[in-house]
Amino acid sequence: DDIAVLLKKEDQVLKDAEKAVEQAKLLEEEGVNLQAREAQAMQSEDIEAEQRLQKQEEELEARVRKVEEQLAAEETELEQQESKLRGEEVRLQSKSLELKSREKE
Repeated sequence: DDIAVLLKKEDQVLKDAEKAVEQAKLLEEEGVNLQAREAQAMQSEDIEAEQRLQKQEEELEARVRKVEEQLAAEETELEQQESKLRGEEVRLQSKSLELKSREKE
């Protein structure tokens, strides 16, 4: 049963990783497309098109920053949980030593 649960979790992690890779590829493609369109806009000296491309690029950068911020927030949350668990472990060890000490008395 435990192995099945672990395999299921591992499978989910792999699926999440695949989704992240796909998203990164899409973002990269969007970046390449934006650069290509930006080059075309410069050639035609179309200021309005260049402004639209600039806006799209800024939006893409904002999306990337948002994903990075989410990842940082999740990392911080995990670190806090880990710290909490370490504190709880120390508290339980202390309690265990206290109980052992009382048993000796």
